Amino acid sequence: MDEEKILTLSEVSKFYTSAQNIVVGLHRISLSFSVGEFVAVTGESGSGKSTLAHILGGILPYESGEMFFDGKATSSFDGADWEEYRSSSVAFISQNYGVLPGASVIDNITSALAIAGLSGREAKSRAKEILEEVDLTPFASRRAAYLSSGQKQRLSIARALAKPTKILIADEPTGNLDPENSEKVIRLLAAAASERLVILVTHEFSEAAPYVTRHITLEDGRVAADARLREAPPEIDTPRPEKEGATEKTARPASSPLALPVRIAVLAAKSRPVLSLVLLFLFTLETFGIFAFLGTLIPALDDTSARIYSSSIFQNGAPTRLAVIRADGAGMTEEDYAAVAALAHVSRVERYGYAADIHYAYRKNTDYTSRYYYSFGLLSEELTEYITLEAGMPFLQTVPVLKEGETFLTEGKLPGSFYEAVATRGAATLGEEVRIFLTDEKNYSRTQYIELVVKIVGITDIGEGLWLSDEVGALAESMTKTPDYLWIPSKSTELSDSSVILSAERINDTVKIPLSVDTPGFELTGVGRNQSTQRNLLEVSQALYRKMTATAPRDQLSVTMEDYAYTDRVIADLAAHGYAAISPRRVGADRFDAEAAEERYLTLGICASALILTALLQIFLLSALLSSQNDTYRLLSDIGLREKTAKASVLLEIFSLSILGQILTFFVIFILSRAGVERLLALTRYLTPQRWILLFCVGLFFTALTAHRTLKSLKKQVYPNAAKENDLPRYTDEEVTA
Repeated sequence: MDEEKILTLSEVSKFYTSAQNIVVGLHRISLSFSVGEFVAVTGESGSGKSTLAHILGGILPYESGEMFFDGKATSSFDGADWEEYRSSSVAFISQNYGVLPGASVIDNITSALAIAGLSGREAKSRAKEILEEVDLTPFASRRAAYLSSGQKQRLSIARALAKPTKILIADEPTGNLDPENSEKVIRLLAAAASERLVILVTHEFSEAAPYVTRHITLEDGRVAADARLREAPPEIDTPRPEKEGATEKTARPASSPLALPVRIAVLAAKSRPVLSLVLLFLFTLETFGIFAFLGTLIPALDDTSARIYSSSIFQNGAPTRLAVIRADGAGMTEEDYAAVAALAHVSRVERYGYAADIHYAYRKNTDYTSRYYYSFGLLSEELTEYITLEAGMPFLQTVPVLKEGETFLTEGKLPGSFYEAVATRGAATLGEEVRIFLTDEKNYSRTQYIELVVKIVGITDIGEGLWLSDEVGALAESMTKTPDYLWIPSKSTELSDSSVILSAERINDTVKIPLSVDTPGFELTGVGRNQSTQRNLLEVSQALYRKMTATAPRDQLSVTMEDYAYTDRVIADLAAHGYAAISPRRVGADRFDAEAAEERYLTLGICASALILTALLQIFLLSALLSSQNDTYRLLSDIGLREKTAKASVLLEIFSLSILGQILTFFVIFILSRAGVERLLALTRYLTPQRWILLFCVGLFFTALTAHRTLKSLKKQVYPNAAKENDLPRYTDEEVTA
């Protein structure tokens, strides 16, 4: 074989098959081509001109015979070899322009140069030079879709000319152009033939006749004529601008293996901005759907809501309440209160944990449960009907410990004695005296109560109702611990520290008062009668009462969380700091409510079904939309984009849009949550950092399924033969030389 020949066809045939028949594209074609030739290929429609161009360009496979490139048989080429051939050896000009309409003029050129191996800087420099050659510099930033037909064809030629390849194939490049633009195109191709092999497929030989060196005529897939017209094309005056420091037009590897896939992914996104926005919206919608699913599923997995609460252990089963003790069993100190209050999602701490199980009523004729009224016989200032306990009856509150820097009072002062209290704004007014009834449903009958009259000395915006002093908390705690022995400070200032006011039945008795479990007690003598329904109630001097409450052990505190959703996290934090905690709500929810349980299972089923349906719709819809970009990748494949790079760029685009959609979803959720959208707040409270990561991973999993379908479509539509080896007869180097 002549060593100067760059392309040689030997008995090459191409067939097109359908269900009914076989059509001959080329039949036993034998041709040779050399660098420096400008070859025109003509023939009637269907004669095989475009088939020949696509086989020479490595775009179509052939069925029999052999094609040699630089003396090497291509019958042994696999998919990767053909990709390398199209990328570095051939520049192809399509009759339908073959430009990316959504990309800019300069991006159309730099994409081809990047595929050929030029770095970003080299590609841009070369693109600017070639745009000057084809008079497209003023349109460099314009989208190719807005160019005229002549400008699009010149862009296609500019892209082919910019590639540093030995072969340039133009398939009907002037078919849609007027005579003036056709002349410009032919002259550009003729000028390029001085450095490479140029093969022009045309149906109008007359416009190329003054320039071509050779004329091949095809007829029914065969060579009808092959005439040499001249040794070289006429010299065309197309001076290239010389710029100081201009880069050498040689292909060099990009700086990073990811550089080209990233550039192609960005190009694909920029080429179809509306589609990219739609895809971003759908990925965002998918992420939001997963968020809604997890935010609904996780609380539904907790069966507490489907159980009936029993007050046999804790009277107060408020969902946000925790009962807390020290893990070592020691008593609580002020340092403990401050440490617990400082934990995340703890809104307040009350020192007297047992007191939170004591009911109290303070409003006249108030419907505490929205169903039952509690009447205290206030017309006669005497109780004519005792308290009836129902769900919704408030529980005693003592002045809480808040986080450092938070303020409890908005006006007034904290309670300084047993008979002073703070009211939440709207519950009572500053200076008002309020009548309070305390009762313990677990230890007292419904006719037993303790009556107090307290003065409101402070106002707060925290919580609801009244906040009593720690001294009342100590009394309430003793009601739950030792209901047979109660004491309160008397309002009498004449009562000595050695005397006590007893109930009517115990007047003149002598009683023993223990100061604590570790200290000896002392005896007090009854000097008067109180009117309480509690026969074991003792009134002592205020000084003695303070001494007794100061030494009384406090081993349990009550924690109020921001929301029930934080229960597990707060309990875990408490354990990490040396405390043990339980949720009264969970401990007391001992029996299933059939209706609530059925509703819970229905919610779980709906969540799972909605997630599956959403995932399937999103996966199929997203993959279909992403596959609509296959035309872009098919064009890029024709100019040399390798399958591996195409897959990498598709994956980069998909996962970038997915991650961006997740970030956008998190941002919207954050903004709406800060704006106080309660439904979103309820969902986000259950999402721990680990669950946010789970949400992210579930989103990536669905994205991976979408990517899998998209890559299958890319393989089928753009690279159907990329992984297949050519099954034509193999030729040895000796046979090729012969």
